[in-house]
Amino acid sequence: MYVMGCRMIFSDIDGTILNTRHQLTEATRQAVAKALGKGVRIVLVSARMPQGMEPIRKELALPDILICYGGALIMEDGKAVFSRFLPLSETRKIAETAGRIGIHISLYRQDRWIIGQPDEWAGQESDITSLTPDICPFPDIFQQWEDARTGPNKILFMAKPDRITALKQALEHEVHTDLTFCRSKPTYLEVIPPESSKRLAVSFLCKRYGIPREDILAIGDGENDLDMIEFAGIGVAMGNAPASVKNTADFVTRTNDEDGWAFAVQNDL
Repeated sequence: MYVMGCRMIFSDIDGTILNTRHQLTEATRQAVAKALGKGVRIVLVSARMPQGMEPIRKELALPDILICYGGALIMEDGKAVFSRFLPLSETRKIAETAGRIGIHISLYRQDRWIIGQPDEWAGQESDITSLTPDICPFPDIFQQWEDARTGPNKILFMAKPDRITALKQALEHEVHTDLTFCRSKPTYLEVIPPESSKRLAVSFLCKRYGIPREDILAIGDGENDLDMIEFAGIGVAMGNAPASVKNTADFVTRTNDEDGWAFAVQNDL
């Protein structure tokens, strides 16, 4: 039975609506079509950039709404209706700290992914998202952003788990702002602007469409999904989520390799 009373579904992408091979299963496609047929809006919510989300949205014939960069950017009909960026002064500090440790840095602004030089981490991310980064010296990018009085929507660091842990501790010690540091997976550390989160972005769209939080379902697998899962009337954790996410959710579904998304949406939880 389809979850009764749900008017809007907010779904994470990697580890949630996609399986571990980064594919949409037939069961997920059918569950999406069934929900859309009942008039339910489905919105993708991800740390990805818009270009990395758009092919999935189109493949599933979802409404033209995307929550990108963990809530720092909301796109509607191809236009930004909400955007936050990191202060450039803090961006420079963060990049310097990561550079000293020798950790990969990716910068994101709107639909642009920028790296200083190619490496295995950029190659891995490119394979996952099917996107190609721009290669540009960071000082040049920083100067462009300074002239435009702007900054990145997100910074992504990629490294082995122990090095990501060390970086997170160093940044929290050296950067004294209310930036959000989130490990979306053991090898990733993401930094997004103040007043940005999946929860805040979901809340923004609920108000925009006049839908109370009690009538939404949020589903995800990562620590950066915690706040939106807690916010939603029905919060669902994937079976492959860590204990912290499962403990926050109202329900725990199957894993993303067991059609957990379809099971959660189509069954009476």
